[in-house]
Amino acid sequence: MYGKCGSMADARKIFDRMQRPDVVSLTSLVLGYAENGEAQEALRLFQLMKGGCEPNARTFVAGLKACSSLAAREEAKKTMAIHSRAARAKHDSDNFIANTLVDAYAKCGSLPDSQRVFDRISRRDVVSWTALILGHAESDHPQVALELFSGLEDCYVNSLTFWDLFVANSLVDMYAKCGSMVDSRRVFDGMRRHDVVSWNSLISGYADNDQGEAALELFVPMELEGCAHDSRTFLASLKACGCVGALDIGRTLHGKIRELGLDSDVVIATSLVDFYGKCGSMVDAEQVFSSIVTKDIVAWNALLTGYSRQGDTEALFQAFDRMMASRPRVRPDGVTFLCVLTACSHSGLVEQGKRYFEAMKSIHGLDPGMEHYHCLVDILGRSNRLEEAVAMVKEMPVVANIVSWTTVLSACQKWKNIEVAKVAFDALLELDEEQPAARVLMANIYGSVGMWDAKARVLQEA
Repeated sequence: MYGKCGSMADARKIFDRMQRPDVVSLTSLVLGYAENGEAQEALRLFQLMKGGCEPNARTFVAGLKACSSLAAREEAKKTMAIHSRAARAKHDSDNFIANTLVDAYAKCGSLPDSQRVFDRISRRDVVSWTALILGHAESDHPQVALELFSGLEDCYVNSLTFWDLFVANSLVDMYAKCGSMVDSRRVFDGMRRHDVVSWNSLISGYADNDQGEAALELFVPMELEGCAHDSRTFLASLKACGCVGALDIGRTLHGKIRELGLDSDVVIATSLVDFYGKCGSMVDAEQVFSSIVTKDIVAWNALLTGYSRQGDTEALFQAFDRMMASRPRVRPDGVTFLCVLTACSHSGLVEQGKRYFEAMKSIHGLDPGMEHYHCLVDILGRSNRLEEAVAMVKEMPVVANIVSWTTVLSACQKWKNIEVAKVAFDALLELDEEQPAARVLMANIYGSVGMWDAKARVLQEA
């Protein structure tokens, strides 16, 4: 009972008083820890179950749920260990366990293992299909997810399916992650009832797919249906406000967050900083940021990104210096340096940008990504150091793409540099001989220096 209510300390006290804990009590405790965000402790207890207290089918499910929670860190190793133990105990043919294995492997990013378990299930149900579909959707395989769902629709889905709240919520979420909000809304509207997960999945879906207005239109109907807003509702709604620049609505949400006492949550506070930054209200962003007791790198990045969006490079550099001097020390990441390099680019700070780029590698041990190289190329290009920009593109440890060379070509237009423009243009044609945008850009460069025949030739070849 205590575990279901989220009071694991009380549940553990009762468990520790037992003279001979049995499999039922141990399973309840493992499941309680798994469902209350204490997956490490759940797995530790599971691994202690030996000898006279062997796990049963429900215990294996509890252990696998814990593995799903740890997916980002532990990958699939612990799932495989529990899978092997379940197989030795002849429990792996149990549909409930098999479905949980499909889900656990998928959440660990091990889709081949998820598929193998799925293929061995003799009586697949909607839960089996949904676990595999969501695994592909969450692993950025939307086309595979939609193809699987077509098979599910042919075999299983009817009006009753949408009445199963868990399955329907999973489908709303799956379609949203695949970018198909029309289908996500179709499933939502076909449900007999909605819970907070249903509403949050739809609101988050619209927000994540840049349909902020549609997301915000759901906030009041959710309340009218008697479904209380939770932290995920506010996170999705604030993201939607940021997308459409709805400053007044966001401020109203901020007031509700304060009323509910959620403003002390670092994730929500960071989301507020991000929202105010997107809406250009950096005074509000700073006020919220100041209220965060333990400022992590995500919070700092939200503040830096806000200043970057507003083009306030002086405030951005000041915030960066504050971050580097803060205690406990916060380690900058790739997002941090992207903000700083973008500021250098917009301000024409070539040498400073190069120093930050080098410090990113030599001092902070970070590997620059393509976006960081593009920033540095842009910095060099804006400052008419075009040969250096070309050298940077050629020396990148990753293969240059269309963005790389288009950045150089755009800079050539500003400085009317035909020779470097030809190098960039030829490189773009090697990547894609069509390149209509590059042809127009090159034609404009020729036109800017009066080379009308060359301009006409480039356009004719398009």
